[in-house]
Amino acid sequence: MKPLHDRKQSAHNSESGLTAACVEVLFANRKAMLRSLRGDVNIALHDTLSKKIEYEYAYLLQGVADRAQALETEKSLRAVLRPEYFIQKKLDLNTL
Repeated sequence: MKPLHDRKQSAHNSESGLTAACVEVLFANRKAMLRSLRGDVNIALHDTLSKKIEYEYAYLLQGVADRAQALETEKSLRAVLRPEYFIQKKLDLNTL
């Protein structure tokens, strides 16, 4: 198993943040850890932890999708307004 700091670095890409593939890996690892505890904890606790992991998985995937949509929207908005739009010309009082 990777050290914690290596897992954190591989989980976060500085350009794109948390990815869907990373969420899948995290989910698989957590489910495997939960399976290893199956005989050591009672069924109610196991089911509760399983539901929690499922909820967090869905939450993270939604966050990744929301972030991707926000980046796409930002990218399209940047393309709409050209920099020339913001260049202001001095007002000539003689033309008034």
